[in-house]
Amino acid sequence: MPIFSGLTWKTLFSSASAERRKKEHDCYLKNGSCVLEELLALCDGNCRIPIHYFSAIEIENAIKHSKSRIYLSDEYITGSLENRLVLVRFNRCRFNNTHRDIAITAQMSHLKNVLRLVGCCLEFEEPVMVYEYVEDYGKSSTQEFEAKEHV
Repeated sequence: MPIFSGLTWKTLFSSASAERRKKEHDCYLKNGSCVLEELLALCDGNCRIPIHYFSAIEIENAIKHSKSRIYLSDEYITGSLENRLVLVRFNRCRFNNTHRDIAITAQMSHLKNVLRLVGCCLEFEEPVMVYEYVEDYGKSSTQEFEAKEHV
């Protein structure tokens, strides 16, 4: 999981910060093109699915300044974006096709039993997905695990 450090005016304009912005821009272009390819492939070139793109700083602030931050697992952290609770998913596995996951989840967001994709951040090496927060997510996933364990 990326560890965020606080931004100050000194670090904002330093060469390390410039390198970070360059890396974020390169990741954004690479990941953005992959997500677009997946969307076009899944929609046969006729894609009208809106996806909100968050910056790395917005994701950092959503997690850092959230009043009710909860670590649900290694990948899922709750945060607060635009005055609403969200579930932020960091992908640790590089073999996971996150680009396809974004495209498919965006198409399925209108369904009742699927976590609604609020948006994503493409500025990290592996894209970060932002879902609408569901109150019983943590309870249902642990109950499901316990049920599988007893079988």
